[in-house]
Amino acid sequence: VNKRFGIAPLTADFNQDGRPDLVHVNILGPQKVFLSQAKDNQNFLKVQLANTVSSIGSKVTVTLGNGETIHQTFVVGEGLCSDQSHMLIFGLGQQSASEITVKNINGKINSRSGDFRNQTLAL
Repeated sequence: VNKRFGIAPLTADFNQDGRPDLVHVNILGPQKVFLSQAKDNQNFLKVQLANTVSSIGSKVTVTLGNGETIHQTFVVGEGLCSDQSHMLIFGLGQQSASEITVKNINGKINSRSGDFRNQTLAL
């Protein structure tokens, strides 16, 4: 709970454990940092999109080894001291990813197949 009028929360994997962390910039007090508590044996995948306008609105689909899919769309915002990373973090549980597909709003598709877990892929 942050009762100090937090503005511009920033999320990123600050402690490099594969889970998103949160920093609150506060008006009425010190900044607050909430670091995730990683669980052992839980896999992740970070997908780093190009730092260009064409990444905005991109839909990233991750296909797990068991055939299930998870999705995220890269959106941007604007605000006081805020920023959006071009890094999307996917929790994989005990699975690995077998395919990653990025579809840009202009229709361009970039995909990669393999056995991915606990790593960063630049697409």
